[in-house]
Amino acid sequence: MAIVQPTITYGAVVWANKASRYIQALDRVQRLAFLAMSHICCTTPTAGLEALMDAVPLDLYVQCLGAQVLFRLQGRNSVRWDGVGVGSLRGHLHWQRDVLQRMNLEDARPDSCFLRTWSRGYSVNIDSFDDGMPQEAQVSCYTDGSLMEGKSGWGYIIKDEGMEIQAFGSLGNCLSVFQAEIITITEAAKRLSLVKGKQISFWVDSQVALLALKAVEI
Repeated sequence: MAIVQPTITYGAVVWANKASRYIQALDRVQRLAFLAMSHICCTTPTAGLEALMDAVPLDLYVQCLGAQVLFRLQGRNSVRWDGVGVGSLRGHLHWQRDVLQRMNLEDARPDSCFLRTWSRGYSVNIDSFDDGMPQEAQVSCYTDGSLMEGKSGWGYIIKDEGMEIQAFGSLGNCLSVFQAEIITITEAAKRLSLVKGKQISFWVDSQVALLALKAVEI
């Protein structure tokens, strides 16, 4: 399946809206791959094979990939043509709007913005991962984002001259560890924006998150 799925789903973004027309053809391809990779009776139903292999029907998989790509492109595509027509003349951009509207995501935006920032009010010390000693500051903030049993969460602790502030929350089951880490840092930064005239040190255990914050392109 590592070879079959990427080959079949190439360009899924532009034909995902027509995938339902080719359910039988896609089922035959996926069925052939399952039978070739396992010692299963050839009369086993395709739905049974998908259940045994914990695999999504290929037509739904194509639609999922197409919707994900179109969601990432939402708000960045400046073309005027949206595929609006009659019946089968409706294109993939029109299909995208219908899908995202049913999921209440038509006004949502992905978590990347590709902005270049050359000046910022903070510095990132990647070398502290080796020596374990970030720069001392008047206010220390410890952040952590986690993913356990498919569910993510965030939490931070702020220590300021004997005072301790804690906050945490759940992020559901749709985010990665990296996203949880970034959300944690963002929530802590919002709280610390009320602190004036003091040097603040963040203790973050995610090197990937720090590299993202250090990059010129966000």
